[in-house]
Amino acid sequence: MRSHMHRIAAVLAGLLFGVSASAAPVPAPNAKYEQPTIVMQAQNGQKLVDSVKAYLKLNGGTPEVLMKVDAMIQEVLGGKGFAGLDLTRPIGGYAYLRAKAETSHLVLVLPFTNEKDALDLAERLKLVAKEEPKAKGVYELAGAPFEHGLPGHLRFHDKHAYVSINGGVDCLADIEKLIPISRLVDAKDTAVLSATLTGKRMPKELIEEAYPLFDKMNAEVDRMLVRAPADMPKNFPPFLKELLGWGRRSYDLMVAEGDTLSARMLFDTKIGDLDFEVALAPNAKSGLATDLAAFTPAKGRFQQLVTKDAVGGGWLVLPGPIPKGARTAFGIFMAEWIPMLHKETNLPAEFVPLFDSFAAIAQKAITAGEVDLGAAMTGPTKDGHYTAVAAVGLDDPTPLVKLVLAMAKDLPKEFVEAVKLNAYKIGDVPVHTVALAKFLPEDILKLFGKEPALNIAVGNKGLFLAVGPNAEVELKRAMALKPVESSAFDTKVNMAKGKELVVAAGGNLRDFERVPVGDRLVSMYALDVRGGADFKVRFASGQLLVMWMGMGFR
Repeated sequence: MRSHMHRIAAVLAGLLFGVSASAAPVPAPNAKYEQPTIVMQAQNGQKLVDSVKAYLKLNGGTPEVLMKVDAMIQEVLGGKGFAGLDLTRPIGGYAYLRAKAETSHLVLVLPFTNEKDALDLAERLKLVAKEEPKAKGVYELAGAPFEHGLPGHLRFHDKHAYVSINGGVDCLADIEKLIPISRLVDAKDTAVLSATLTGKRMPKELIEEAYPLFDKMNAEVDRMLVRAPADMPKNFPPFLKELLGWGRRSYDLMVAEGDTLSARMLFDTKIGDLDFEVALAPNAKSGLATDLAAFTPAKGRFQQLVTKDAVGGGWLVLPGPIPKGARTAFGIFMAEWIPMLHKETNLPAEFVPLFDSFAAIAQKAITAGEVDLGAAMTGPTKDGHYTAVAAVGLDDPTPLVKLVLAMAKDLPKEFVEAVKLNAYKIGDVPVHTVALAKFLPEDILKLFGKEPALNIAVGNKGLFLAVGPNAEVELKRAMALKPVESSAFDTKVNMAKGKELVVAAGGNLRDFERVPVGDRLVSMYALDVRGGADFKVRFASGQLLVMWMGMGFR
């Protein structure tokens, strides 16, 4: 039997490899309709529209952007807008996946006000509905998206329009085989959109189609092993090989012990966060269920560097369930790649040992699963200056301290003159400073105050760096942090403060003309991993979507 951590690690890999499970309503066992492979639901139409507008507004969307959203709706739907669609009731859907993918079909279940207005809405959407002569009450749909041989049909039943895509007439002909909306929608689900797949209803043939994909990717990696590009680290293909093996084992585990797999889009209307969640619910009483119940998220210290008033920041903590084989392979790759970075810098050759040292530290930490790093920037002060702080967890910083002290003696004169060893102490940990005036552009230097210096402390199980008027305060705060439960990865930014920072550094205001600039800290991209009754991987990409939408309204 697989170990506890290996099972959870396998699930994590499978989810990240894209096998996309909140519980959906379960169709009645005595129903005459076939149980669907996938069940879908969405909030009612008014909530969907309101959510889009609230999202844009909370994230700095300008009145111009909001007006253009209305204009787009008007352009598509005409003067009558959503007339014909009941915006007060939720939307449902279901799909049947078949052994032959081309015979799979989808049915959308849309609430309508009355048949006449619903048909008028279809016409405004440039759809032509023609009643089928051999199936009373069923309409054939023509027009996009049915212009390329994909059949579409429509039927009104129980105050809902059932719209089939690729299902043909037969899937709507018998109203007793239509799934009621009450069996599709879970009133307790707060997601904007959600879809749930039931594993035991997946055709075996579709499940097995994944294996040739794994084989193809493995073959590509095998070619890399023989003929890798000259600038590619030689240990990168072996790492990919290990990763693919992990993915395949994970897929096997999910097929064997997974029950449902769901994807959900979640929106917090109070603070504007937009998250995408993928979750796997295991079969009851399976080994996977036992392992997930005991799963504990990783802990880290340095995500706490990013406070709510920060300009921006981020952190990385390795999720607990990554198997040792993958960690070891990745550590070996990083140990080779980090020294290669020296070639891309203008630092003198004397710094090579420092890169080598960091490579060894990274390999050890990754292999042990103890990666913990974070950084943040705060400000501006009343004088318009900023402070940046960063920290990396180190199990034993002693070798790095010795290396830095030894290197300091042999550095070029301009570096030696800039370095001040043991400038002050924080507790028992000495802090060294490096004057930055000769090493950074003027626009960057002025952000951190008059004659800024990089403050460096190695001790208290970490490497700590800070620059700016509050450098010492931030170092003290960072060194005092204790491990707490952490998400795996996050990058946050306050776009309004970020705009001020870019302008202060001599940036171009035109770069922000079409980008919403909300005054709050949001995730550009984030990843969280949780266990329990099910296994959840949550992604957040809030501000990136806002930026994309803003740029799209040029």
